[in-house]
Amino acid sequence: MNILITIAYLDGWSGAPIQIYEYCQYLSKTNQVTVLCINASAEFKNLFTKINVNIFEITKDTYPLEYDFVYSFHFPIFSYLIEKGLSTKKWVAGSLSPVTKLESFPSYWEKANFLTVHSGRSIELNNMHFGIPTNSMKLFGNPIPDEYANYNHHKNGFPKIPSKIGIVSNHIPNELLKIKKYLPKKIKIDFIGYHKKYIKITPQILSTYDLIITIGKTVQYSLGLGIPIYEYDIFGGCGYITPQNYEPEKFRNFCGLATERKLNTKSIANEILQGYESAVQNIDNLKSLALNDFLLSKLMKNFMDLVIAAPEINLSKEKLKDYSLELNHDTETFNLMYLLNKRFLNRLIDFIRKKIHGRKNK
Repeated sequence: MNILITIAYLDGWSGAPIQIYEYCQYLSKTNQVTVLCINASAEFKNLFTKINVNIFEITKDTYPLEYDFVYSFHFPIFSYLIEKGLSTKKWVAGSLSPVTKLESFPSYWEKANFLTVHSGRSIELNNMHFGIPTNSMKLFGNPIPDEYANYNHHKNGFPKIPSKIGIVSNHIPNELLKIKKYLPKKIKIDFIGYHKKYIKITPQILSTYDLIITIGKTVQYSLGLGIPIYEYDIFGGCGYITPQNYEPEKFRNFCGLATERKLNTKSIANEILQGYESAVQNIDNLKSLALNDFLLSKLMKNFMDLVIAAPEINLSKEKLKDYSLELNHDTETFNLMYLLNKRFLNRLIDFIRKKIHGRKNK
């Protein structure tokens, strides 16, 4: 199958670029895959080339506009391409966040074969704010690449207290920055993320730690490896992931918003030390739950089975004439995104989405 995936930017080790790379790793084994974006760094171009995926920058390169299937992220990109003549037989629109405006679905979402979201909370919010029926959205959470599930580590077990802690965050709160002061001196702390060590997360890196402190996607990675995970970041968090809080935290994509619990640094340090042995005892159970829910090969197989079974829709600009105003709004947003080079304003995108949906509901 000739597949296109759209995304705004491939230029940093954050959620969306990593997610698209993982999808492509799986899909490129049996399909021809192309990624269209506004901007891709040399590092990401090289990464995708190694897995035989074509990357094109929309405003700079020449690229094909006819595909068997398009999986679109970041609605202005897809609308811009439709205006340029994009044609596809099947289309799925994806959203990687329930709150980021760029992750909104296009106003003509009902033309898609189906929609994918990252969490149960995303289904709730899209239904509440945009009236999208819950049965139009498929839950497709942060995947755990199979290499995490198969990676062998900590052969000698875990210590009674963590000797090495990895804090993974691109938006680290102050209470975690000061954590070293409140933990025993023999515990080593590493910070990984935008403000410190900005690298691609791998099982080889995570497996060197006895405890990971993070939210979001790295939670799934750690659960898949079988490493104790303490959920805490900019929104706060529940602390240790346990079999008891796994489901409610999963519902909010392990982002810290299920409880919005904020602690001071000393309290976090005390929880880490007091709850560690119990967390180690839970890791096998949690790994089993996470692999059942998030293993990449399982998720992608189920996803592609749905795509293959979906009817052809022959989506093109001509088929969306009733949405010309919406398409124009979206392509204007795309042009601003390009000109501002990622400094586009959520407020502006929010304004456009409200105008679009308000017009449709009249």
